[in-house]
Amino acid sequence: MTYTLHRGDALTVLKFLPDESINAVITTPPYNSGGRTSSERTSRGVRAKYVTSGSGSAHDLKPFPGENCLRVTQKPVEIMQQLVQICPEGGAVLAPFTGSGSTGVAAFREGRQFHGVELGLRHADIVEQRLRAELTKDDFVLAGPEA
Repeated sequence: MTYTLHRGDALTVLKFLPDESINAVITTPPYNSGGRTSSERTSRGVRAKYVTSGSGSAHDLKPFPGENCLRVTQKPVEIMQQLVQICPEGGAVLAPFTGSGSTGVAAFREGRQFHGVELGLRHADIVEQRLRAELTKDDFVLAGPEA
């Protein structure tokens, strides 16, 4: 498996990815995710933030307290694990706006390759730490910034 973290702008990085090298692109809206205010995003559990009330959703989501987030719009790894399953096992998932790396952690846990792009150096460092914590050996590549 390969895990690559590009430190740079997604529009620049995407031009350099080989054709047909990605099986699934998973991106989440960075603004108003889980609420309109910081208080709404950090004070509610995952079900209240990500499952529409009365939708009859069959998902059994574990509680995810907002105060443990590395980033205000961070998504629970458990939800991202469900999403990355749209990618064939062993396939490559791309997160063009990686944020805190939940999609990368989920991809690793579900047996998928991961390619992340993060412009913010502080957030890229967080992603790197999270990926390294998940890995038992140094088998991901830090790339960029691409010019």
